[in-house]
Amino acid sequence: MQRCVLAIGVLSAMFANSASAYNLFGPYPWGDDATYYEKWGDIFTVGEPAGTITWSIIPDGTPLDPSFPDPNITGTSSLGAILSELGEAEAVATIERVLAKWSTAANIYFVQVSDSGEPVNSAGAQPRATGQIRFGAFEITGTTGAVGYAPFPGGESREGDVLLNSNNTFFFDPGGEGDPIQIFNDLESLLLHEVGHALGMAHSDVCAVMSADFNCFQYVNRELDPDDIAGIEFLYGPAVKSDFDHDNYATAADLAVWETHFGSTTATAIAGDATGEGLVSGDDFLLWQREYAPPPAELAATPEPTSALLATLAWVGLGLRRFLTRSAVRTA
Repeated sequence: MQRCVLAIGVLSAMFANSASAYNLFGPYPWGDDATYYEKWGDIFTVGEPAGTITWSIIPDGTPLDPSFPDPNITGTSSLGAILSELGEAEAVATIERVLAKWSTAANIYFVQVSDSGEPVNSAGAQPRATGQIRFGAFEITGTTGAVGYAPFPGGESREGDVLLNSNNTFFFDPGGEGDPIQIFNDLESLLLHEVGHALGMAHSDVCAVMSADFNCFQYVNRELDPDDIAGIEFLYGPAVKSDFDHDNYATAADLAVWETHFGSTTATAIAGDATGEGLVSGDDFLLWQREYAPPPAELAATPEPTSALLATLAWVGLGLRRFLTRSAVRTA
């Protein structure tokens, strides 16, 4: 759906969230009595998951479409060369790490797809030809200190893309989280900030990943701060750690995954390890129990583990009697 994008000068007055220091692109009026936010998924409902967002790396040499609205951004993409200079494997892993951090904080997933090289902002720059979020690098002039361009998700194909300024040099700062920064333009810190914009986060009023205050850039910040997490959870809801099949809900299908891998000591988050301990155990089941909330159309009695697994869990003293009693009442 094509939506009008307000001038930047007006946005600052409209996207403040008075209850917190984070800021968003919205709420904006829609008709007589509705409002919306610039976000992925259901724009009329905050806290609603965004599903799985695809992303891709724009091939070097890809141009901007003539419809691209910002005259300060020119040339063709050269992100591939930048990643190669940094060490392609580590640089791509950095992008994946950044996306994983936002996904860990909110109910949204990411998957990489190929990119056909459609011009940025062209009508063809849409799935399946490209990712919904495209990473590239172009010459950016006219804005002092600009290191990237990442418009919020909206109606045009460029919206949600992350374009770095190829006039800059990017680095991996050797410091750890919170250390005084030694080298500006730390790739991971910058991408974490720009991806926040691509997801619908505006600049924060406090020192956080989404801050635009230069004084906040004096330290390495590669981890989301409480303010960042509060904002992204407001838009998409908190992450569902027991959503093993990545459909944004903890359902009976996820219980089946847990049952299949119960006892595994080499498990991942998609194989029943909700707690991140590498072990699929009763703790993961208890977390699934707390998060169980299928889509409204699928609401029914809470499913239970098989009798064999229940016996095992009872043996290790997980105290499921109260939960099973509640389930029996619901199914009566």
